[in-house]
Amino acid sequence: MGIFDLFKKKKSSKTQTTIKTNLDIYIKSIPLNIRKLLFISDTLSSESDFEPSEIITTLPVIKGKAEPLGYYPSYYEMSPEQRYNYLTFLTNIQANIDIGYVFVYYYGLERKIFLDEDLYEAVEMIATLRKYHNNRSFISYSNDAIIYAAMKKKDPSILLNINLDTLRPELLFLVKGSFIGEFSAQDLMLLSKGVGFTNNRYIKTSPEIFQTNLTELLLKKFGFETYKLNKSMKLDTHEKIRFALSNISIKNREFEYPNTLLNSDIQSDIYLLLKESHEKTKVDVANLRKSNKKTSPEKITTVKQQIKEKQSIFVPTDNLTLKERILLSKEPSSDGFDEEIKGINYYKQENYKDAEEWLLRSVKGNFDAPALYERLGILYRKQKRYNDEVEILKIGIKNVGFNSKLNERLAKAIELNEKSKLK
Repeated sequence: MGIFDLFKKKKSSKTQTTIKTNLDIYIKSIPLNIRKLLFISDTLSSESDFEPSEIITTLPVIKGKAEPLGYYPSYYEMSPEQRYNYLTFLTNIQANIDIGYVFVYYYGLERKIFLDEDLYEAVEMIATLRKYHNNRSFISYSNDAIIYAAMKKKDPSILLNINLDTLRPELLFLVKGSFIGEFSAQDLMLLSKGVGFTNNRYIKTSPEIFQTNLTELLLKKFGFETYKLNKSMKLDTHEKIRFALSNISIKNREFEYPNTLLNSDIQSDIYLLLKESHEKTKVDVANLRKSNKKTSPEKITTVKQQIKEKQSIFVPTDNLTLKERILLSKEPSSDGFDEEIKGINYYKQENYKDAEEWLLRSVKGNFDAPALYERLGILYRKQKRYNDEVEILKIGIKNVGFNSKLNERLAKAIELNEKSKLK
């Protein structure tokens, strides 16, 4: 120590204390559900391989004009002004802001999914971000992350957070094939490019006629309105589907699956179905033109109307309580996973009677997927069976443990149930 060092200010400790105190104020302003999913530490663990979303409490934060973020931003490499913008964004993630700040928070959500820590909350948060930040790159990467989460947990309900119809054909086929195992006429039309069917003129200009013809062709050839996968079919393609998480600090962030859409039998089946439907639609459109009649909804949506009749909201009239329904349900084959998949598939088709039957089989097996109980809650609310909604959510919370989404839904269900009693 020099002779005059005694009189010099010790900058480091006081400065760090001030920084940390200010940062505590910022962090406490962040909503709890957002804060829960953050990575926060005092120091950077490794400069060569660090988590880009990690908030380092010893780094300065200053309110001021910030430069635009660069490519692949991180909290550690931000300027003090950029860190202020980022922490402010976390207090209101709906705010319109440079997409780079959204990605920094998103990197941490990807890591949560990868580590299987608060996975369902991370997926829910990603879905919230997607509502307010419609950036092509962000939507593409977050699609992959949500699909990865669904495959990791073997929970198809996670996929309800994305619009499957926007996926590229091979990925759509992988997801629906893995979890549902069958494809509607509309699905097959979306897969056309993936099987090499490029003459999509009538798919674009006369989709309802094309879909009707394709549905009728499926019934004629296979006896079903859907194309069902043969799970014993031997895979004869070496083509792969590759996708990756955007957080490059995650090791093994890239994943690949076989491109089953290019399996010879599957590709051939779908291609020929589309080709034959195309030819039939071509004739139908020509006949309509000859007769000088406009395409009427009554003529071209016969199958659609039949489906809608089946899809009217079913409400049971047997006066059974929910406990009695569960008691009378069949036992699940194992843990209830397969039954949940079938139930969700029936729900999507708006076949609520079969949906409830299969989902309750899963409940009988004490299956612990939060989405199972949420889905039944949604169904019961649609049917205005508020008491059953309350009961199923209570069972779900018991089987799953604490889950913020189920607890919030239960509170609303209790309120609706009480109001319905007063009517």
